Amino acid sequence: MFPSNKVVSKIVFEGIEALLKKTQSLNEENESLLKDKDLAKGQIRALTKSFASLQEDLKKKRNTVHVLKKSLENQRKELYDCKVQIRNLKKHNEGFGFGNNLVVGDVDSVLPQSLEKYKEEIKKLHMEVDR
Repeated sequence: MFPSNKVVSKIVFEGIEALLKKTQSLNEENESLLKDKDLAKGQIRALTKSFASLQEDLKKKRNTVHVLKKSLENQRKELYDCKVQIRNLKKHNEGFGFGNNLVVGDVDSVLPQSLEKYKEEIKKLHMEVDR
């Protein structure tokens, strides 16, 4: 004996109901995943912009570091040149018999006129050398 049409209809109806519930559940999950996907895309766009901005900042800072290194190198060269001038002036002063204790004020009366422009440099560098 076969089940009656009512029983078959009930089983089919319950199967259809279960499939509809499962379909609805899958549709809701799909919508949720699509929203998550949109959020992730937005985050990727924001991170990409941030990354580009950070790369530009890094490039600018590298350029600044390069400029500062060049400046430091030039200042070191200038300092070395000034130290050489100080040594030469000390040797020159020793030739006059004044020793190493030359006072900047004595430069006017003892050293040639052409060295007056170094008076301020000598004062600054003398303090630098004494350190």
